[in-house]
Amino acid sequence: MNGTMPLKIKTTDQTGITPESIPYILNAINHADNNAKNEMENRIVNMGKDAIPYLIKGLEKKGPSRGVAAMALIRIGKPCITSLLTTAQANKDLEWVINFILGEVEGTRQSIYSQPLYYEECMVC
Repeated sequence: MNGTMPLKIKTTDQTGITPESIPYILNAINHADNNAKNEMENRIVNMGKDAIPYLIKGLEKKGPSRGVAAMALIRIGKPCITSLLTTAQANKDLEWVINFILGEVEGTRQSIYSQPLYYEECMVC
């Protein structure tokens, strides 16, 4: 191996991956087959709330990785709502995808984000 030692990642659970490795996994997902995508999504979801900040960051990149990040956030569910709301207020480019995710998490397919934001914006006017 050209004299280099393999990279060892300290894991915090049985999946063999850490939340810090999520950006690398999402990048690899862009070139993976469906079975690999599903397996990685399941492993990420099993991390629970520790994965949330990395998944939200993953929404910024276009491609299959954005879809996997969104689905993982939907599957993690309610623990991601506060972080998603904060991100949507700070990053208008992600508002549409966060709007979709929040609607799916709540099971309404309607955003829980749009109405309160609209109300707050009117209060400022």
